[in-house]
Amino acid sequence: MALQLNDFAPDIRLPDQNGRIVDLASYKGLRVLVYFYPKDDTPGCTTEACGLRDHFPSFNGSGLAVLGISPDSVASHKKFVDKFGLTFPLLSDEKKDVVQRYGVWGLKKFLGKEYMGVSRTSFLIDPNGRIVKIYSKVKPEVHAAEVLADIKAFFVIEACQEFFVQQVFGQVLAQGAAGVEDIIRGGAFSFRGRIDQLEGSFLGKGPEPVQRRTAPAERAE
Repeated sequence: MALQLNDFAPDIRLPDQNGRIVDLASYKGLRVLVYFYPKDDTPGCTTEACGLRDHFPSFNGSGLAVLGISPDSVASHKKFVDKFGLTFPLLSDEKKDVVQRYGVWGLKKFLGKEYMGVSRTSFLIDPNGRIVKIYSKVKPEVHAAEVLADIKAFFVIEACQEFFVQQVFGQVLAQGAAGVEDIIRGGAFSFRGRIDQLEGSFLGKGPEPVQRRTAPAERAE
């Protein structure tokens, strides 16, 4: 059965380019982009990986971890990472257990020939481990910017929730229903300011750093 939005992401436990085991469960509390790609050091996969690398400072500042997965070997991943200076782990799924669990391994066709391979697909996972977006038929040249826009949207949603729950609702309880309109009108300026702060921090140019968990340290096994 294909994975759906709001499903819990299947567990991932694979070696990275250094042979260290990476466990998806250890990223709980962070947003994680798990992206599946067909093969190291091929044109489309290189474009996708380098785009994610170039956007990584913004991803990292927002608390987003990035994990790439393909059936390539650990040694192949190591060469790919070193050649292009990639700044996130690439996980080796040579047994194809994870690609099958995520439903991205299947029949493909190229120049009239059919073969089994990985469909270029990404999954955005929330801090609770649920899938909040599935990117199918990823376009390598725009994928990083697409993810960045979605993360920014999540920041706005969080800011809305924080503002209305902590500020507006609290003031309504304190002052009564008669003052609701004035509270919301006056609070709109504070809300806009909070959005600007979050956006500035997110893009690495604001005065207020975003307090997020960092990605867990990898461990040898």
